[in-house]
Amino acid sequence: MRCWVLLLVASAITCAAHASSGHAYAAFLDAFTRNDVRELKAIAVTCGHGTEAERQVGLLAIAGARFRSEDMRGCVQALDSLGSMRPTLHRQVAAMACQLRAQVFDWAGDHEAGLRQVALGLELADSIHAAQERTTLLIIGAEIMLSQGDLTNAAGQLVIAERLAHRIGFIRGVAMVAINRGTIHFYQQRYEEAVQDFKMTSHLAVENNWPVLLENASFNL
Repeated sequence: MRCWVLLLVASAITCAAHASSGHAYAAFLDAFTRNDVRELKAIAVTCGHGTEAERQVGLLAIAGARFRSEDMRGCVQALDSLGSMRPTLHRQVAAMACQLRAQVFDWAGDHEAGLRQVALGLELADSIHAAQERTTLLIIGAEIMLSQGDLTNAAGQLVIAERLAHRIGFIRGVAMVAINRGTIHFYQQRYEEAVQDFKMTSHLAVENNWPVLLENASFNL
């Protein structure tokens, strides 16, 4: 009987730790989406005193804050620290880290390295059925392909991402697809369609308080 009690207690502690880290990760995603550097730093401080899983989210928040501040060197340093943590990173955190690395590589002009990070992130996301992370990684991959001038494959990625975003109700994913599809339409000189795509992104960004997407969509308009 005593063994069963100990097992139940251990299971409860594990579930509580997973729930706590899950809340921290959700808070990170919300702050990162809103480009809220101050909140990302606050999450990093709070998580720094938590469980191992929470500390992983804390380092991810530091990387996210530095990325949003355009401190790419600092972002990579935080990601390197995150990657060196033991035990192995939670796969959802690791997939998000791949997304950040991919975006840093794209910013630096190393598109092939960026696409390799996208592929690794997709593998991690698929292994835990993380549909939102998969959607975002598909979009990041399309953005990198756009940087390479590969409109055909970028468009194909966006079709898959949009279908998945609609299926899971990921509105930000829909907005991100629209702005990138608008860019493709612009390059194809389909200007009316491009404007409609940018307006869709702008509308969704205003409704959901996404300042970065709103700024980018407004600039395109």
